Amino acid sequence: MRLDRKFKDFSLAAKFSLVMLPAVGILLIGLAMVQSHLAARSLEQKSEAQLRLNNQLAVGMIDSYNMTVRERSSGCCSSG
Repeated sequence: MRLDRKFKDFSLAAKFSLVMLPAVGILLIGLAMVQSHLAARSLEQKSEAQLRLNNQLAVGMIDSYNMTVRERSSGCCSSG
C-alpha cells in the first residue's frame, strides 16, 4: 500500500495530529531560537556593563595611586 492510501484510512483526529505535529515542532524550534537570541543578548549586555564597572574601578584605583605617588614625591623633594 502506498502512503496516501494509508493516510486516507486514518481517522480525522489522527490526520489532524499528523499535520499539526510538524507545525508545532517548527513553532517550538522558532521560539527556542528567539529565546536563545534574547538570552545571549541579555548576557552580553550584563557582561559589558560589569566590564565597564571593573574598568572604572581599575582606573579609579590607578588614579588614586598616581595621586598618592605624586603627593609623596612632591613632599619628599620639597622637604629635602
